[in-house]
Amino acid sequence: MFLAGIVLGFVGCQNRSESQWSAPEFLSSGLSGEPLEVGVAIDSSGNPHVVWAQSLNYVGDEIYYTHAQGSVWYPPMNVSQTLTPSHAPLIHIDNRGNQHLFWSEERIGIPTRRPRPSDVFWRLRQDSTWRPAEGIFHQDTARSFPRPSVICDSLGTLFLAMQTPRWESAFNDLGLIIRRNGIWQTPRIFRPLFMPSIARERGGTLWIAFIWGIVDSVVPYDHNSVFAMFSTNSGQTWSDSILISRSGLKPAFYPKMIIDSFGRRHIVWFQSLRDNDLYPRALYHSSSEDGIVWQQAEN
Repeated sequence: MFLAGIVLGFVGCQNRSESQWSAPEFLSSGLSGEPLEVGVAIDSSGNPHVVWAQSLNYVGDEIYYTHAQGSVWYPPMNVSQTLTPSHAPLIHIDNRGNQHLFWSEERIGIPTRRPRPSDVFWRLRQDSTWRPAEGIFHQDTARSFPRPSVICDSLGTLFLAMQTPRWESAFNDLGLIIRRNGIWQTPRIFRPLFMPSIARERGGTLWIAFIWGIVDSVVPYDHNSVFAMFSTNSGQTWSDSILISRSGLKPAFYPKMIIDSFGRRHIVWFQSLRDNDLYPRALYHSSSEDGIVWQQAEN
C-alpha cells in the first residue's frame, strides 16, 4: 500500500527592505489527505496564524489551526472536530488580538445531491483559549458553499459577508451577518451575487467585490464579470453595482479586495484570458481614491 500526502508549507519575510524570505516551515504532516483552502492572518506582534482544511485519514475534511511565536511553530490542532466535510476556513484577528475562525460545514444525513447544505460555524480564540464552536448561519440549499469573507472595524464589530444559495436555483444572494457588542445579529440577505470579498475604509465605508453575469445586446451571455459596491451605513443599504472588469466568455472567479492605508482599493481574481490557457491566470486591479475609476487590469 502506498500512502501519499501533500505538505503545507509556510515562508515568511524576514527583512522587507532586502526581501529576504525564511526557509519553508512544514506545518502539516503530509501523512493524511491534501491540505487545501489555506487562510492566514498576522497579529500585532507579527506572528502568523494559519488555518486549512485537511482530511483525517481520508475521511472527511477537518479544519486545522497553528500559529508561531517568534520562530517557534506550535503543533497543529483540529479546531472543527466534527468528522463531517468542512471547507473554506477563514481566520481574522481583531484589534484586540482575538482570533476569529470561520468555516463552512456540510450537513450530513440529508438525502440530496452533492454538495449537501452547508452551515457556517464560528469559533473564538481569546486569551489563548478556544471557545466552543457556534453555528451562526444555517441554510437548507445544496447549491454551493457559503465561502465567508470578514472584516472588523475599530470598535471590534465584525462584518461577515458570504454567498447564500437559493433552493433549486442557480442564483446566490449576498448574506451579511454583523457581530456587535459580542452578539451575532440576524443575517440580512441582499442582491444576487457570487463569491463576495469584503473590505473597509478607515472612515467606515464598506466595500464588497463580487462576481456576477451580464446579459445585454452586446454579448448575449456574459460569464462571471467582476463588480464592486459600497455601503456608507454599516451594510444597511448598498450602492449600485460598479463594473470593474467585463469577462465576456472567460469567467472570473474568487475576487479578493483590500483597501490600503491611503484609501486605494486593490482586487485580485482568477480568470482564463485565452482559449489555449490550461489554467486560470491571476489578475490584479487597483482604483483611484474614489473607487469609481479603476486602472487597467494586470496579469
